Amino acid sequence: MALINNALSYADAYDIGAEWFEEEYLTIINTINKKAEELDLSPVSVERLHPLLEETIEDFKNQLQELEAETVKPDDIIIRAGLTAWLITHVLAGQVTIEVAEQSDVELIAWVTSGDTKVCDICEANEGVYELNELPEYPAHVACRCWLELIR
Repeated sequence: MALINNALSYADAYDIGAEWFEEEYLTIINTINKKAEELDLSPVSVERLHPLLEETIEDFKNQLQELEAETVKPDDIIIRAGLTAWLITHVLAGQVTIEVAEQSDVELIAWVTSGDTKVCDICEANEGVYELNELPEYPAHVACRCWLELIR
């Protein structure tokens, strides 16, 4: 990798960030499809959702160019890329879970928290099983660590 002042270059920061997005994305799709298979539901098409990933990576590239113009260090961009990748793919996982439920006539979804002492009051109140049309807005807030599970 090309180094600038013993740090990653902007191009390397972009490449690493894009790779993280794709890895997180595929992990989430595989997890959702495994759950869909357990419930005898149709899997989510990676190809159908791939444009969303490409759009996300393009947005990240534009943000990177703005940060580069502001002279943010590439190393800081890597940290931001990792957090952004996790947040965006986490939201995507919820959207895809809801979509699978809608297309498969699944009527119940569980809102699951991490169950530790860091769970906020909002998420603690949301934890439980919901009919699809009564599910609270997901995620509840930025950096929400909750997830949705299909229930048949």
